[in-house]
Amino acid sequence: MSVITGGCLYQGKQCLQHESYADVFRPFLLKENFTKIIEIGTCHGGLTLFLKHTSPNSQVVSYDVQGEEELKFLKEAGVDFRCKNVFSKDYQRITDQEFLDEIRYSGKLLVLVDGGNKAGEFNVISDYLRAGDFIMCHDYVTDRATFEAEFKDKIWNWCEITENDIRDCSIRNNLIQVYPEFNSVVWQCKKKVK
Repeated sequence: MSVITGGCLYQGKQCLQHESYADVFRPFLLKENFTKIIEIGTCHGGLTLFLKHTSPNSQVVSYDVQGEEELKFLKEAGVDFRCKNVFSKDYQRITDQEFLDEIRYSGKLLVLVDGGNKAGEFNVISDYLRAGDFIMCHDYVTDRATFEAEFKDKIWNWCEITENDIRDCSIRNNLIQVYPEFNSVVWQCKKKVK
């Protein structure tokens, strides 16, 4: 396995993901068959496009604070791209009612956290999840020591969130880890129970 320094491409679009991301995401998405997928942090749109193509019956809504012109291809692919910030400056609350309505949607929900403040985003969004909802975060490694010993310069060179960053909200909101295979491609996947 090569060290990933810039991600890979999906249908010619930059995808800032580990080269094996699709091997883990594809069976998960097909099995879970989400009604709605909400992504925080669209970036270049490669992962977003993959999500829509792999889950064509899911409504895919993606948020980023930039890129409206560059990401027009997502709208053409059926993605609802929204160029705006939905969080307070301190990431302690959600400030956008439309976003809150999206999270409170009654279907089977997956939220992918991959924005500029992953810990803040994960913590505040998790307070709004319903039983059965899934939430994931990217650039995740269990702890810094594991990142330094097993990931850095070997698998992935970014660790922007650890279990310590999301432990309290996971306990408070009854989030349990599911699909531990996501850890190999630097994602954490949790499901709200009860």
